[in-house]
Amino acid sequence: MMSVGTKKAIFLTICILLILALLVGVVVTFLSRGRRTISVDDIGKYDATKEIEEALENLSKEDTRAKVLRKVNTKAKVVALTFQGLSDSVTNEKILELLIRYKYKANFFHSGNSCSRELRFRKEIT
Repeated sequence: MMSVGTKKAIFLTICILLILALLVGVVVTFLSRGRRTISVDDIGKYDATKEIEEALENLSKEDTRAKVLRKVNTKAKVVALTFQGLSDSVTNEKILELLIRYKYKANFFHSGNSCSRELRFRKEIT
C-alpha cells in the first residue's frame, strides 16, 4: 500500500504536468495567432491571385536597370544572369541562341508559372 506522502507526490506531479501542458498549448496558440496556414487538403483550392498581383505591383515600383557586378571572387570564367521578376520569352530565346552559338553551358531557374506558359522554351533548355 502507498503511503500518504507518495500519493501526494504523484498527485502533485500530475498537476504540474497538466499545468505545463496547458501553458504549452497557450504559448503555441499565441505564437501561431495571425499566421495563415494551408492544409494539404486545401492545396487544390488555394488562390494566389492576390499575392501575384502584389508581387507584380511591387516589381513595377523597383529600379529595373541592370546592375553589373564586376568583381567576383573566383578564377573560373563565369557569367551569371538574373532577372528580377518575370523574364520574357523573347529575351530567353535570345540568351539561349547566344549560349548555343558560343557553346556555353548554363543553368536556368524558372518558376512553375513560367514553365507552364513557356513549354517550348522549357523543352529547348532541357
